[in-house]
Amino acid sequence: MCSNGMKILYNTELGKDIQLSELHTKYDAVYLALGAQKAVPMPVKGSELNGCYLGVDFLKAHTLGNTPPLGKKVAIVGGGNTAIDCARTAIRLGCEVSVIYRRTKDEMPADLFEIEAAEHEGVIFHYLCNPVEYFGENGKLTEVKIEKMHLGEADSSGRRRPEPTGEFTEEKFDNIIAAISQVPEIAL
Repeated sequence: MCSNGMKILYNTELGKDIQLSELHTKYDAVYLALGAQKAVPMPVKGSELNGCYLGVDFLKAHTLGNTPPLGKKVAIVGGGNTAIDCARTAIRLGCEVSVIYRRTKDEMPADLFEIEAAEHEGVIFHYLCNPVEYFGENGKLTEVKIEKMHLGEADSSGRRRPEPTGEFTEEKFDNIIAAISQVPEIAL
């Protein structure tokens, strides 16, 4: 596309380096590739504890050489490609990694080859599970309360909706990385 005249402006912050109104007047066509780099926090009691991270923040820190300290046992929450990227990164750092996902493998939005690669690398998957509370000592995560789920009717995504069962387990983790969603970071 660039050989046909398209120009790419890298490292350009919309609203700071260039204004939307400016783009409208200077160009005939504009494509904004904003990405979805702002993590959506998981609304779980205890998520303010040390050792609780958000997926895209963890991956960005790792890419920049500032990997947060991870303990031996790490939980990843989510079923998308960001969750799988977090899991595979943590296992390569020598952690014992569990992915906690509220639906089944069939409903996971992550690419199947990525899921299978994570399984091959040793990532453990806990399907039909959802963390409901984090516990800690001295401000540091130590344990996660997990509710068993079952699948109900399909929701707006076309996947069967996870529904709580009222059955709980608790599992010790040194860290938890919530990778449930991300949105574009735009403030205009």
